[in-house]
Amino acid sequence: MPHDAVAPMVALLTVQGVDGTTLRALLQRALARSPAARYATAEAFRDALRGWAAPVSAPTAASNASRALRRPVC
Repeated sequence: MPHDAVAPMVALLTVQGVDGTTLRALLQRALARSPAARYATAEAFRDALRGWAAPVSAPTAASNASRALRRPVC
């Protein structure tokens, strides 16, 4: 998936009140052309996504992921 495809996904989530800057960085790293620039393992990517979805700095606020899922994508 080219990096151009990341922008619409992040834009949609940003409109819904989700932190798009960090998500964009995670996706761009996962989709990097150079294997050395990507996450070393699927587990490392999973952990990065989990860190984005449930930030430690806001334990009482709704997580990024739950905010994204509250609204229909249509």
